[in-house]
Formats: sequence, C-alpha cells, structure tokens
Amino acid sequence: MIRRPPRSTPSNSSAASDVYKRQGNGPVGVTDALKEFGLAGKSRIVCFDFFPETVKLLKSGLVHATIGQDPFSQGYQTVKLLYDYIIDKKEPMQKVVHTRIEIGLRENIDFLVTKNHP
Repeated sequence: MIRRPPRSTPSNSSAASDVYKRQGNGPVGVTDALKEFGLAGKSRIVCFDFFPETVKLLKSGLVHATIGQDPFSQGYQTVKLLYDYIIDKKEPMQKVVHTRIEIGLRENIDFLVTKNHP
C-alpha cells in the first residue's frame, strides 16, 4: 500500500524513491500522486499486468517495469486441478503449480502485448 504524502510535502522531497505496486487496475493513482508532488520520473515504479493504461505509462517512462502474470493459465490450471481432484479423484502431481510470468519493459512491451492479445 502506498500512502499519499501530506499536502505540506515540498516538491523536492524524496518522499517516494521506488514504488512496487501490487494492487490491480494499474499504477494510475501512484503516477498521478507523484506528478502532483513533482516526483514523477524521480521514482522507479514496478507493477503488474499489461492493462492499456499501464502500457501507456510504461511507454511514457513513468512506469519502469510491469509483470505479466498469465491470467488465462492461472484460471485454467486452477479449474483443471480441481476437476481432476474432485471428479477424477486424481491427486495433483505437485503441490505448487507455477505459471508463466513476463517482465514488460519499454523495449519489449509491444511484443508482449501483441503476443498475448493478438
């Protein structure tokens, strides 16, 4: 959770140096707050997912990286494992199932978005 600095924070303050955004709906609120306090571009922001607004902020340089989480596989694997366990009485082969992640940067985001959403 990122707390907004108090209104009295001077614009040259280093109130936020790096931000790891773990909540959904992209980093728009964080970047708006940093802009308001004159800290935009002075903080490194890493967030999740390839939302259109996140991609736009990544391309503008306000976001430095975003992590794609492969939501289709997460949902598919969950339902498949439950079906196999409940209906077919098959134990999962492993306790943890890892799904693919992709690190989106300004240099590769167009490729990743096109690859995942043709």
